[in-house]
Amino acid sequence: MRKKRDGKWEKTSQGEGKTIRLSLEEMVSVKKVFKKCPSSWKSVHKYKEEMTSIEFVSRENKSLPYLLKIGTYPKPFTFSQGEIFRMLLEHLIIEKIENLNTFKKSTKTNEFKSTPQNILYVKEETTKT
Repeated sequence: MRKKRDGKWEKTSQGEGKTIRLSLEEMVSVKKVFKKCPSSWKSVHKYKEEMTSIEFVSRENKSLPYLLKIGTYPKPFTFSQGEIFRMLLEHLIIEKIENLNTFKKSTKTNEFKSTPQNILYVKEETTKT
């Protein structure tokens, strides 16, 4: 999400901003960049016929050592923000592996219900000049 010209943030509920659903393989690929092996990863993500480029880079910039770019939305991360993102990815990877079956049987109704998808929102920070 980013700020619009009127100063208000884009609202994903109104179709603004960019939402992606990372696959397990994409999450693992992004997570490897934190170990700088490789130092960057990029791909084209396809979801419901929409193509979005994704890039994650480990940089030599000490104040903003990571950059996530989703389509035209760049998001530089501080070290702390990168650590939180890494920990979130680890948690989501574990959750996805533990719940590989996307349908769970309800013990009360004996019906199958779909589990919700993991969605990650990234907000672009802007600085006032």
